[in-house]
Amino acid sequence: MEIRGIQQGVVQNSRESIIEALTVRFEVVPPEVSEVINQIEDVSVLKELHRRAIVIGSMVEFQQLQELRIE
Repeated sequence: MEIRGIQQGVVQNSRESIIEALTVRFEVVPPEVSEVINQIEDVSVLKELHRRAIVIGSMVEFQQLQELRIE
């Protein structure tokens, strides 16, 4: 049970890091973007999205990247 709690903490922290990076870069994160991020459970996907959030050119590009991850 404790390991699951730690895993959930890692997932939640990763989600928050992505949203924070997007907020710093683009000021506003659309609710639908946050919603999709908050549905992702795979830490490796979240880490990749965090890396992309740091360097991506626009929020639209990030949204397109998310759409590819969902499909």
